[in-house]
Amino acid sequence: QDRLLGNAREYLRAGAPSPILGRSVAQILRGYSLNDLGGFATEALLSGDPATDTVLLVNGAIAAQEGDALPPAVPGSAGGILTSIGQALLSNSGNVYWQGLVGPGNQNRGSFLRDGALILQAQASQVGGELVTGFADVKDNFDVSPSGRFWIGRVELEISGDAYVLADFGAAVPLN
Repeated sequence: QDRLLGNAREYLRAGAPSPILGRSVAQILRGYSLNDLGGFATEALLSGDPATDTVLLVNGAIAAQEGDALPPAVPGSAGGILTSIGQALLSNSGNVYWQGLVGPGNQNRGSFLRDGALILQAQASQVGGELVTGFADVKDNFDVSPSGRFWIGRVELEISGDAYVLADFGAAVPLN
């Protein structure tokens, strides 16, 4: 893709300067997410160093970059090095929910995250006493409510196999 358009405006275009001085947006990759308040999240490819060219942009700022260390599920253990970004969804609360992938050809390995905080990590997190061995190997393996309060992900558990996991992050916006 060369341009990200929505709500009668251009959010991003190939060739635009990136948040990293001297590097530009070379390409807008895969999907994108627009929230109801005019925010956007997308995976993009930057010009320059191929070891750090894939980024997750949220409202034009870099939220994650290829080569970043993902947070571990268990303190003192490794969370993995980000090699690519799966789906990313931006809620109306401004939180971005995304999938950080940790190996070439491992589309079901890595972590589910809310901003930079871990939700679940394959091969480390447990749900109902069972190890999460991976993510469902489908394109849209998680979703989030518009407010950002609820997240649901499709994972593989060590014993039970395919399962859905729900997380409630509480009221995302103050209620008056």
